[in-house]
Formats: sequence, C-alpha cells, structure tokens
Amino acid sequence: MFSLKPGNSKSVRAPLSGRVIDVAMCLFLLGMLGLLYAYTFWKAHHGIGDTDTAFFLDVLENTWHLGLPTTSAVRAFLNVYPFILMDPDKFCAIDQTQFSTIPANILLGHANLIVYPLSALAQWLGAERVAAISTASAFVALPAISYLFLRRRNVPAFLCLFFSVIVCLHPAWRIATEGWIYFDRLFMPFALAFAFLMHDAFTNKEVMGRSRMILVVVIAAIGAMIHERGALLMLVVALGHAILYRSAPRRNVLFVLAVSAALMAYLAVYSVLQHNVDNAEVYKSFFDLPRFLNNVFRPGLVKLIAFNLPFILLAALFNWRAALIAGITIFPNVIVSIGGAEKDGWITHYHSFYFPFVIYAGAVGLTGLLAARRDQYDAGTQGRWPRSLAAVVMLSLIGAVVSFLNPYGPDLSWRTAFIKEGLWRPVNDLYVIDPKFSSNRYETDRADRLVAAIPAGASVTFMPPFNVWKLFRNHNSIQIFPVGTGVSEYLLVTFEKKADGGIMFDPVGVVGSPEGHLKARQCVTDKVWAAGYKPVMEINHYMLLRR
Repeated sequence: MFSLKPGNSKSVRAPLSGRVIDVAMCLFLLGMLGLLYAYTFWKAHHGIGDTDTAFFLDVLENTWHLGLPTTSAVRAFLNVYPFILMDPDKFCAIDQTQFSTIPANILLGHANLIVYPLSALAQWLGAERVAAISTASAFVALPAISYLFLRRRNVPAFLCLFFSVIVCLHPAWRIATEGWIYFDRLFMPFALAFAFLMHDAFTNKEVMGRSRMILVVVIAAIGAMIHERGALLMLVVALGHAILYRSAPRRNVLFVLAVSAALMAYLAVYSVLQHNVDNAEVYKSFFDLPRFLNNVFRPGLVKLIAFNLPFILLAALFNWRAALIAGITIFPNVIVSIGGAEKDGWITHYHSFYFPFVIYAGAVGLTGLLAARRDQYDAGTQGRWPRSLAAVVMLSLIGAVVSFLNPYGPDLSWRTAFIKEGLWRPVNDLYVIDPKFSSNRYETDRADRLVAAIPAGASVTFMPPFNVWKLFRNHNSIQIFPVGTGVSEYLLVTFEKKADGGIMFDPVGVVGSPEGHLKARQCVTDKVWAAGYKPVMEINHYMLLRR
C-alpha cells in the first residue's frame, strides 16, 4: 500500500492520547465528508449555483454519448462574450439574432481530460452523484493529507489536528465549499500530495523506491489531466525542488527531472492543439500596462495576500525554499484577473490551484519549527514542549487571521461572522429548517416553477445567474440574454419595474456612464416587446416571456 511516509521515519508507537486524537480526526473527516456530500449533491441535483457548475454536469453527461466533452452552455457564453463591456451605442446597434448553435468543446479551452473517466463513472452513478462525491472528496482530502504528512513526521497529534482545522477555516476551503462545482476543485488533493512527495524526495537521504516513483507518476498524470494550469504548477514545484535543494540522491533528482520533462512535453503538445481566444485576451493584457496594473491592484489583492501570507511566513522562518515555491504558485492569481475572482472570489474555482501549495508551505514550516534535534524530540525530552508551545502560538495567530479577518473588501477589518458560516449553515438551510425560511429551497422552488412552464426542447434565452442546469435537464437549447432575442421561443430574464409602471429588462453588462447603461437597458427592452414576447409568469425579479 502506498504511503506518504518518508523513508527514514522511525516507527514510533503513538501514545494513547495521540491515538485518541487520530480517531477523533477520522470522525471529523467523515462528518465533513457527509456534510459536503449532502450539500454538494443538493446543489448539483437542484441546479443551485453558477453556470460553471452546469458546464461540469453537462459535459459529464454528454462526453460518454458524443465522444467529445461538448456543451451548449460554453457556446452560449462565447456567443454573448462580444456583448460584455460593449459600448452602449454599439450594443444597441448590433444584431442579436445571429449566433452559432454548435456546442463548444471544452478541450479547446482547457485540458480537462479527466472528464473521460468521470463521464464513464457518471453512466453508472449519475452525473450529480459523481460531481458531489468527487468535489466533497477533494475538499476533505486536504486536511486528511495534511494530517497524515505531519503525523508521519512525529508531530504531536494535537498539533496535526490544530493545523488541519486551520486548513478548513481558510476561506479557500471554508467559503469555497459553498461555491462552484468544477474540474479545478479536483486538482487540490493531487497537488498537495505531489508537493509533499517532492519535499520527501529532496529532503530525505534515501533513494526513492519503485512504488514511490509510480505514485509520483500517477499523481502527476492525474493532476495534468485535470487542467493544464495544474500541470504547469506541478512543473514549477518539481523544478523548484530540483533547483533549490542540492543534497538529494542523484537518482531522485534524475527521476524528478524526467517527470518535469514529461510535464513540459504535455504542456507543449496541448499549447499547439489549443485555440482559446479568451486566453489570448488574457495574454494580451500583460502587454497593456494600465490594464495589467488594474488587474494586479484590485481591491481583493490585499485579502489574497493577507490570508495566505501567514502560512508562507511560517515556512520562510524554517524552510525558505518551501516558502518561495508556494509564493510562486500564487503569482498567477496576482497578475491575472477575471473580474477580481482570482483575488477574493473565494466561491469561484480560481482559488483551487495555489491553495494546496500554501498548505504545503505551512506544514513544512511547522515540521521545521519542531525539528530541533530529532533524537531529543522523539524521546520527549528537552526541546519538545518549548517548541510545541511556540507552534501553538504560531498556529493560533494563523487561525485568528483565517477565522476573523473579513474575507472581502479592500480593508483589513475583522469580523466574527465565520461562527455562523461553514457547511453546517447551508446544510441546515437545505435539510433541517422549515422550507418557508430556507433561501436555498426558495430558489429551488422558483427554478422548478419557471422551468416547468417551458416545454422540453424549446429554445430559451436566459439571464444568469438563473439555475441553468434546470434548463439542460429539460433538454432546452439556450442562449444568454440578449443573444437570441427575437429568435428564441422563450425569454427567462431579470426585470425592474419603473416608477411609471413600465418594465425594464437587464442585459449583460456594458461599458459607459449610468446614462449609457440605462440606454442599453431601454433599447434591449424595446427589442423584446418589438419581437412580440408576452409575459407568461413572474416570480420575484424573474420574468418568463413567450413569443
């Protein structure tokens, strides 16, 4: 059986208190897994969440039957993309009835090759169960792998548990568990295991065995299949260890360089095959200095740094190499921005890539703090308790930051709302409290009623963030408002009632003054009425119209 245990670890029988904490940790992880699965399955089944979740579920169902991971949702977003941030005058003049209906292949955007085995599983378990199981397991694996890594290094069990709980309090875990279900989430446990294995390969004096090498290859392969950015970050971590650590056995170095070469070849082949206009736009922003600086210095940058710096500083005090490697993995989130999601959009999947390496840095820093003289530490004599006390103080400071620092906004304000947050809140909302007081069940009921009024297979133009998965399960062809206005049979859009009793619809965002934005809203409203749409139903701020 494979293990993350380093080759030169001593086999020391854990004291009774340590074994009790081990059992408590197992129960904690099982409880978190159950809560996460319950919540994630509800979101997937009822379509609660964002359109990326719908992409994920749609391709899981389509890939097995079509042979390619295609989804009409991605095509809909490519169709509406030119309308986003468009000048109001151009927005009003452009023809909104001309668009492509060919489903888009997600592999042209990202190397989500993991979709093939997941799609096969979905034929057996169902797309929603696969999404819930894989996502819940990916999150729970982070504290589990961290705990195992630290325990294998004879770190006291209570410190291992403390560190694992802090991992769960970080907003990239605590808030992210309530967010998007997507491929990127699945990268996290493989990234963390890969980083720990690289650390072992270059800090232990023993040559890697065949089983350990096979484990590294399997983890690297799966991580690369999830996303090309994952392959790139694993390459950075592998080369970072090879360059910064000089005392590793030659065989270990050569093996890691071979894995790095394979990752580089994979990235080179994919970059030749990939044709993604959106990514091209991101690359162009690097050469537009005002745009680049605006992307970097978004308000959320302060929070991105504040929540991750304590882990990196802990590593920097005792292992600057691990701190440097982790810092490099955060860099893409600093220089790239899609509406600021990479900075403090914790519910989005853009925080899935660097977070495991931040955990790695903190865990390595903790082992560095405790590794005074290993023989004394293992024997429980001098040096153990002073260093354990120092570790408690440092972990308490990190825990205070991730727990009480406001995760949003440009300032470093503090709050205690985290006590009311966490998985217990949405699970309680979905499964326990009276449905009349459940915001999630209200959203579910609203979506059910609106979609039930749309015939299966009808063409629909909708306005996010409507529960688009409902439309996919109803086999509707979709476009995003205002694309398809005048062509789609149904419109499912948000609206606002004016003071004079009239109605104004909300299209995707446009650039310009408030007056210009008002002009865009008015012209698209006029086009809706001119196309002959009539209201069928309205619930809250959503209206369903039919031609």
